Amino acid sequence: MKVARSFFVFGLFVILGGLFVTTAASPEYENERTTQPLTTPTPDGGTAPYSSYRGIAIRTPAAEVAEKLGTPTQKSKAGDYYLISPTESVQISYDSDQTVKAISVNYTGDLKAAPTPKDVVGTDVKKDDEGSINKMVSYPKEGFWISYIRTPGKDATIIITLQKTAKQ
Repeated sequence: MKVARSFFVFGLFVILGGLFVTTAASPEYENERTTQPLTTPTPDGGTAPYSSYRGIAIRTPAAEVAEKLGTPTQKSKAGDYYLISPTESVQISYDSDQTVKAISVNYTGDLKAAPTPKDVVGTDVKKDDEGSINKMVSYPKEGFWISYIRTPGKDATIIITLQKTAKQ
């Protein structure tokens, strides 16, 4: 039941994240609450402070993911789901060539083990009035973007997503 709930929560965040990414992809889009751009391009030569999860990066072969994380809780050709601990899970999505195209890490409950926004996007990010954090940074030279999302409230969830893009 807990795995089903995790998939539901993850699916909800994937859908919401897709909407976030779709709107954030436009350079003109700005967060209406803070009037700060949601997507921050990196300066030339910028490198991502968080570019992999447990040694798995964008474009890692699926066989190497299995070597590093073991047997997934749920497996398919399109992706694998791993329940790392009661407070940490990860979903890995694969391209048709069976290399990683997206990594989504979820932290729930005790968030002490979760990375900070600075660890992930390279800068401190203030919570909004409700306690949410939303920050996305694009690394075109490295061929991916990364986002840090923290839901508001006492039972907050942190979602860190890396998504493959075309390298420039």
